[in-house]
Amino acid sequence: MRRVRRGVVPTVLALQKQKTAEALQPDAGADAYLIAVNDEVRPEIFRMAEKLRAAGIRAEMDYERRSLKAQMRSANKFRARYALVVGPDELAAGKLKLKNMSMREEAIMSLDEAVKKIQNKETLMPPLSEAEIKRVIKDSPL
Repeated sequence: MRRVRRGVVPTVLALQKQKTAEALQPDAGADAYLIAVNDEVRPEIFRMAEKLRAAGIRAEMDYERRSLKAQMRSANKFRARYALVVGPDELAAGKLKLKNMSMREEAIMSLDEAVKKIQNKETLMPPLSEAEIKRVIKDSPL
């Protein structure tokens, strides 16, 4: 009979392995989802999507002229790593708002800067080693 390891550390390590395997799947979701704040910026969104795809980034966008909230829901459904939000003010300044969907962080930058950031797959915190997990658990007040 196989012995089963129990406890927090084996569970956390198993979850990290599962997350790593999911992230390596080719159909893990879109790299970027472009969001148009209004119809005025929609033609530029199409050009941005072409540029992202030419850079090897899996880019999706809304084709139905839905609300900002609905577009954000679509970004989540597509499991996009980043949402690129473009409004008239950002467009006039040659910028966009890049939102990391998993960390809920956002920054304003140019499209070229966004391409570099999206292509960098190491943007998320690296997984903890077993020793680091044990230290965190030991230092935990629980």
